[in-house]
Amino acid sequence: VEAARRAVDALRQQDCDLIVALAHTGPEAPDTPALPGAELALRAIAALPGTDAVLGGHTQQALAWTTPGAPVVMPGYAGSHLGQIDLDLTQNATGRWQVATASATLRPVARRAPDGKITPLAAEDPALTRLIAPAREATRAALRAPMGQSAHPLHSYFCFFAPDRALALIAA
Repeated sequence: VEAARRAVDALRQQDCDLIVALAHTGPEAPDTPALPGAELALRAIAALPGTDAVLGGHTQQALAWTTPGAPVVMPGYAGSHLGQIDLDLTQNATGRWQVATASATLRPVARRAPDGKITPLAAEDPALTRLIAPAREATRAALRAPMGQSAHPLHSYFCFFAPDRALALIAA
């Protein structure tokens, strides 16, 4: 939250009219103070003065809210929803743009049946599918490729209590 506060302040000093935060964090419980280093701080970031809209993530919830603070969307797991934030802007006397009204909504893009089958709610765009196909295939190939291996079993049982050599090895 403090990093977001500094960034918002710095951007406003650079004459940014509109600030949209992309926050890899989920919502903390209502009325919970944002603690330093908190994993969940979406409400606190949305409440920062000068923040106009927030796109959340991390907890993969499907949510949208408009008050208090900036409008927020989190589009769910695996792109299950499209988050939509509408900002109506007005120009003030100095020529700066500011948010007059805002709303946030979610739109499902597929329906999952009880048996797990997924039915799209919109057809794919063939031109877009062709355009992104090379990048999609390259990504899938990279995900299938082994990144490394260990001849010895690794565990991270004690990673919350002390530096963990297995995690350090994997990160390296």
